[in-house]
Amino acid sequence: MNDSAHKETPAAVRTPLDRIFDFLERFWKSRKEPVGLYQRVLKWIRRGVASLNILYLVALAGVLLLLEFYGERNLTLCFLLFLPAQGWLMPLFGLIPINLLIHPRWALSAIPAILMVLWLYMDWQLRAWDDTDAPTLVVMTNNVGQNNKQSMRPFLNAHGPTIIALQEAGRKAAFERDYPEWKVEAWGEFTLLSKHPIISVTPIEDAKWQDQVVAVRFVVDWDGTKIAVYNVHLPSPRDEIKALTGKPLALGMIGFGPLKDKRIAYHQPWLDRVATSKQLAHMVDSDNLPALLVGDLNFPNHGAAYHAVTETLIDAFEEKGKGYGFTFPGTNRNPLTGFGPWIRIDYLFTNDRWATLKAVSEQDRKSQHRAVAASFTLSDPSE
Repeated sequence: MNDSAHKETPAAVRTPLDRIFDFLERFWKSRKEPVGLYQRVLKWIRRGVASLNILYLVALAGVLLLLEFYGERNLTLCFLLFLPAQGWLMPLFGLIPINLLIHPRWALSAIPAILMVLWLYMDWQLRAWDDTDAPTLVVMTNNVGQNNKQSMRPFLNAHGPTIIALQEAGRKAAFERDYPEWKVEAWGEFTLLSKHPIISVTPIEDAKWQDQVVAVRFVVDWDGTKIAVYNVHLPSPRDEIKALTGKPLALGMIGFGPLKDKRIAYHQPWLDRVATSKQLAHMVDSDNLPALLVGDLNFPNHGAAYHAVTETLIDAFEEKGKGYGFTFPGTNRNPLTGFGPWIRIDYLFTNDRWATLKAVSEQDRKSQHRAVAASFTLSDPSE
């Protein structure tokens, strides 16, 4: 007989993978035990999921508050201000499935996150529009520089303004030809179309941005009442935003010590915008005429520049708008925003001599900027 037949078979070699499978087998078998391994692990996983949801909600609230009230005063926030706000909800695409699988009750945490972004931060408005027997002035504003050859006529005809402030529109002769029923005056890129007499046109020299005139004051005779229309176009921050992509973006968080000078250099144009916006708002607020500040201000309705203006002036859309009022970019390829605008940078502000009755933004035109119109009456018609 062969001696090899009497030899014992060697024990199977145990690998780390075998031990992992053994643990998983014990873990799975313990799932029905009230206080087994499965329940202990699941408890800790649920705590981790709950903590993750809380961390997201706290971080989301913190970021949105910083964007709203601090904005351009921090270099990193300058960049984040111009991103589609819907992007702050993207973590929910991961959290919701995890919650439903492990801790279903925490799926409800999506509700406060959605409300914070889509309602509070993106500033959904549903204001009632007012009627009055008092004389009403309808004003419209639009940056026509990149209109993709899309006419503003449909919006104009729908809302019947008698004053239209245009930016990037320094073609007076062309507007006189295309709008023969209107009085037209222009200075540089700033053009005003009016059904009422235009008395004077004055560039604003005391509130420039880096030595550039960014506003022109038009005085209009509105049925016997002189009013001032400040037509404004603050320069686009497009170049500054592009400059922040990459390493400079971090300067807002770590720009101290030897990096301080670089941070200041990148940040200064943003601070200049805040200062210029505040100067313009002060001029309109202290104007001895009922005054409006209208146009393309190139900052969103969040942050230091916006609040520098609304400290003294009234945002017509905030008072009497409906929806989001987004005006830019009018057409894009971003599915996150429904291929439409995601930011409001075109405004009609007033000093306290006016009461706003209605404010609307253009909905469908595929131009770079959507138009905005609002109806006003004097808060004290005797003035």
